[in-house]
Amino acid sequence: MIIRQKNNYNVQIVDTDRIYNEFGSGSRDLTAIRDFVSKLNTPLGTLKYVFILGDTSYDFKQNIE
Repeated sequence: MIIRQKNNYNVQIVDTDRIYNEFGSGSRDLTAIRDFVSKLNTPLGTLKYVFILGDTSYDFKQNIE
């Protein structure tokens, strides 16, 4: 995880593999990202923006052949 501060924003860059291991038991499930973002959004510090960048597919579980 990389933490930076730019233009009065605290920025965290997190690798998705770490999120999947921690919140999805290693499986590439989108609910793991949802749970990670929910954990960041605490009453003490309100989360303003989430930016997800990467290559993806609407069929992330490979159900369509």
